[in-house]
Amino acid sequence: MTLTLLLILLIGNSLLYRSLLNPIVIQTGLWLMYYLIFWHNQAYFAVNLDDIAPFIGLSCLGFSLGGLICWGLYEKVLPEIAIPEPLYDNALFVKNLSLFYPIVLLSLGFTLPMVVKEVGQFSWGDIQELRNTLVENDGKRFGLYGLIQTLSSVYLVLLLTNTSFSWRNGILLAVFLIYTYLLGSRGQLIFFVIPLAYDLLWKNKISVGQAIVGGLMLMGFIVLITIGRASDFSWESIVPMLLTYSVASLPALSLASIDPVPLLGYNTFRVVWLWIGRLGFNIPVAPVISEWISTPLPTNTYSYLKPYYMDFGMVGVFVIPLLLGFVYNLLYFRAKRFHITSCYLLGFLMYALLMQPIEEQYFRWLTNWFYIVLVMFFLKKVEIKWLDTK
Repeated sequence: MTLTLLLILLIGNSLLYRSLLNPIVIQTGLWLMYYLIFWHNQAYFAVNLDDIAPFIGLSCLGFSLGGLICWGLYEKVLPEIAIPEPLYDNALFVKNLSLFYPIVLLSLGFTLPMVVKEVGQFSWGDIQELRNTLVENDGKRFGLYGLIQTLSSVYLVLLLTNTSFSWRNGILLAVFLIYTYLLGSRGQLIFFVIPLAYDLLWKNKISVGQAIVGGLMLMGFIVLITIGRASDFSWESIVPMLLTYSVASLPALSLASIDPVPLLGYNTFRVVWLWIGRLGFNIPVAPVISEWISTPLPTNTYSYLKPYYMDFGMVGVFVIPLLLGFVYNLLYFRAKRFHITSCYLLGFLMYALLMQPIEEQYFRWLTNWFYIVLVMFFLKKVEIKWLDTK
């Protein structure tokens, strides 16, 4: 039943939107691939397809329906989003990118020695220990490193998609990749590569074939990193290891117990409650790192549906993806009308979309999304005269 639904959604969305870059098409194809991988390897898990099928079916149906509603209302109810904004009328945007180059390079350069000092012996254990320190207590100790890394990634994507590659761009890219490697962040590497590839595809600067080859290379690199981090690696453990990182999330979610939440949206809106708590209010905040669970493959990722399911049950599994699907298609249609901000925001949100089978990166990343929107607005709308040397 779920497989039939996914096939109908994929074919229907493909015929409706006629584009491989449409987020609704990508999301349906992604979860169909997840379903097939789990179906082929379900012997490794303590649950079967019937246990995870409702999560996949409801969420994909909601996401597609949200996109369909946006498509249907686009021209009639929301006429203001159809106002074109020339994509290539971006002289101020490119100028600001150039002016901020030394600031980004100096930010990475000044903090890189501190990161090197924290890493120690450059072993996988040292890198992983620093990575754990970065995220514990919501980044109170080394959160600045993560923020610099995220904003540098955003800047690099915008720079590389708006300018020709040069030795200056190459230097900044090299420093950023070293920085990312030392912080042990596979997620940040994915966050850089996916928006870059999507935006280059959107501008027809690379082909679909080149994007696929690049994606396979990225997956291979991440697999090598994962293997390198394993202390007890053996060739027999490759398949279970890959399944743990790819499809163990929904089995984990189906086995997780639902506890009463102390307030509305306790898991979904944890970042909101976190910031309210920092203002001095006594508000409980959900843990940033989930508990490990045996599926029997051990994992602490539960897919992007976990907070919605824990807070709102199966209603949340349907409604919140519906809202996300609406937003994605809204950005997609605005981008098709040559709206610069929507084009790039859609590219960055592709990271969260492709991370759906692993973990939630929408509300959990709310602070980062705020910074990203702020950076986009600043680069596009604000004329920075005090940095202009001309």
